[in-house]
Amino acid sequence: MHADGLGGPKDEAEARRLLGLAAAQGDAQAQYTLAVLHADGRGGPKDEAEARRLYGLAAEQGVAQAQNNLAVMHRDGCGGPKDEAEARRLYGLAAVQGDAQAQYNLALMHAQGRGGPKDEAEARRLYGLAAAQGDAQAQCNLALMHAQGHGGPKDEAVARRLFGLAAAQGDAQAQCNLAVMHAQGHGGPKDEAEARRLYGLAAEQGVAQAQNNLAVMHRDGRGGPKDEAEARRLYGLAAEQGDAEAQYNLALMHADGRGGPKDEAEARRLYALAAAQGYARAQYNLGLMHSQGRGGPKDEAEARRLYGLAAVQGVAQAQYNLALMHEDGRGGPKDEAEARRLLGLAAAQGHAKSQCVLAVLHADGRDGPKDEAEARTVDASERRQ
Repeated sequence: MHADGLGGPKDEAEARRLLGLAAAQGDAQAQYTLAVLHADGRGGPKDEAEARRLYGLAAEQGVAQAQNNLAVMHRDGCGGPKDEAEARRLYGLAAVQGDAQAQYNLALMHAQGRGGPKDEAEARRLYGLAAAQGDAQAQCNLALMHAQGHGGPKDEAVARRLFGLAAAQGDAQAQCNLAVMHAQGHGGPKDEAEARRLYGLAAEQGVAQAQNNLAVMHRDGRGGPKDEAEARRLYGLAAEQGDAEAQYNLALMHADGRGGPKDEAEARRLYALAAAQGYARAQYNLGLMHSQGRGGPKDEAEARRLYGLAAVQGVAQAQYNLALMHEDGRGGPKDEAEARRLLGLAAAQGHAKSQCVLAVLHADGRDGPKDEAEARTVDASERRQ
């Protein structure tokens, strides 16, 4: 009552003193509640070691919440050594008693293989138990397992229903995931207006993926009116959180002057942020800006490096541009064999210009034996584009 302010003023220091007296007499609930106060630093100094000790006493007496909280401390190494195997054991004790949080936490450990063997089927079962008690995070994670077919059969309709349950409780990631299913028509009818609404809910809670995807819908006028200024604003929110796709999309808008002023220097900066995260299209576009001297100094060596990064990830246009740089000796040494190899990679993806150039190289026998049959094959493929 002192801790909650029931029947008089709230006095956590007095609550801590009184709980200490009861805990010393072996009262399990007092031990648990006192542990919470020590863990949170309420009513006195924060003391995680003492919290861990008290949770241990209550856990030994079968208090499920104490078992769960003690497991968290073992899992994270709070108040003592980290011990994921012990955490998994303690979660199990609480989960058997029906504690939804413990069922969820134990499911995570099974799903990730922490504290013991990975077991996605058991994770799915445990998420199901917690989800049935209304745990939104469990509903969301169980939905993901159904959507992806992990730990059991794939069932997108069930995934959509479970995302809906969690979304209705305000779970932001569930709102975002449900929006994706509505946008793509997975697990039920396609409904872009509903997707836009759900992305909006998740975006308001700061989910970067939702902010980016909502921006796409505003940019393209899907599920509601087209609004490029709003798209640019939303991309900015996600980009600030480090979302590479949003950084790339915002860079495109700055480069083209959509939704606001054209700013190639800002586009170049944003492409660089996304490129540093390995986003292939950003690497290619940044390479192009360096090659052309847009948004900053011209730097063909850097362009060649960036094209190389994107080319390794299979971007056909990057493979083609890099091939031309090797062919001409721009940004580095001339290497006709490498140029021909890169053209082959791009041509195999159906890149028409690469097929055409490669056909000429084969016909002329440059950097290899003359091969008119191969030239005819590549040229015919190019004409089918």
